[in-house]
Amino acid sequence: MEQQIAHMHEQLVGIAKKCSETSHARYTADDVRKLQNKLHNVDEKYQSTILQDKQMDPYEIPGEAQLSNELNVIHDAISTMLNNIE
Repeated sequence: MEQQIAHMHEQLVGIAKKCSETSHARYTADDVRKLQNKLHNVDEKYQSTILQDKQMDPYEIPGEAQLSNELNVIHDAISTMLNNIE
């Protein structure tokens, strides 16, 4: 599971970087939609890998709290980007 968390973390870092780059340039709703789709894929993996595993308490999985926080931060960034579309 730690490898899956590390992979999701790497994906989130990439999405966050792309969000930052995109937000500092002129962007369209389509640009934001692409970011949303990437984030949605990672979010689904997170839900199915961590939250659906009944064998473990998700709060005891190393790296889970950081991953959860990263998901929230990126969701907020994308929401802000959507609100700023002209």
